[in-house]
Amino acid sequence: MSEVSVIIPLYNKGKYIARALDSIFAQTYQDFEVIVVDDGSTDNGPDIVKQYADPRLRIIRQQNAGPGAARNRGIAESLAFYVAFLDADDEWLPGFLSRYTMRLETNPGCDLVIGPYFEGPDREDRSPIWKGLGLREGPWDLEGDDSGLCLHTHLTK
Repeated sequence: MSEVSVIIPLYNKGKYIARALDSIFAQTYQDFEVIVVDDGSTDNGPDIVKQYADPRLRIIRQQNAGPGAARNRGIAESLAFYVAFLDADDEWLPGFLSRYTMRLETNPGCDLVIGPYFEGPDREDRSPIWKGLGLREGPWDLEGDDSGLCLHTHLTK
C-alpha cells in the first residue's frame, strides 16, 4: 500500500495532463499511487494518461459528474493513508509531497496541510489570498514557515 493517493479529476484537459503527471513522477517523495478519474472527457486526455506505463497509475472512467464527484470517486478508490489532490492543468514542484507528508507526520493531530501556490506564466505567489482568508490562524499554524500550513480539521475518509 502506498502512503499517498494523488487524485486527479480529468475532464478535457488533454493539453495539460502530461505536465501534471510528469510533475508527480518527478517528486522526491515516491511512495504514492496516482488515480486519474476521467470524468467523461471527450478529448485525448485519457489516451495520454494510458501512455504512462508506471504501475502506480490507475485511470478510472465515469460519466461526467463534475470535479467534486471525480475527487470523491478517487477517494473511494484510494488505497493510501493520505490523499492529495492535483488538478489536471496544474503541476507540483519536486519537493511538494515530501514537504507536505512531513508536515502531517511531524504534527500529530493535523488532518490537513495547505500551502502557497503560484499562478500564471510569471508564477505569481498566491499565498496572500490564503492568509487574507485567515487560514494562517489555528491550532497548527506554522507561522514563519512558508512550506505549508497545517490546520486541525475533522475530515474523515
